[in-house]
Amino acid sequence: MVQMIIQSWIDSIAPEWWIAIIAIAAAVAFYFLHPILIPIWLAMPKWLRWVLGGFVITIIAFAGGRYKGAQNEKALQKERDARADHQRTEEDVKVKDFSDDRINNDLRRGGGMRDE
Repeated sequence: MVQMIIQSWIDSIAPEWWIAIIAIAAAVAFYFLHPILIPIWLAMPKWLRWVLGGFVITIIAFAGGRYKGAQNEKALQKERDARADHQRTEEDVKVKDFSDDRINNDLRRGGGMRDE
């Protein structure tokens, strides 16, 4: 459940400028809440601070990896689309050279056009 929430949140903030907005909002929140947060942090046992710090680092690394993976997948998809577009263009050139009789005969037989 938590992973799904984090995943949808990360997927929805793909542009980098959202990360800057969130960082600024966190800094402003810390500025106003530091009189409450710092005494709580200092009252925690040292081992709990390390655990929380490790948890925050893990979440940041996970989010960064998901973002980087999504960007890589988008780049690969663009490459596949360009390759498919090039292939379609080559097929269009081949089909333009066919005579009307050949096209009608191929379509009448069913199954559409076939490579030869």
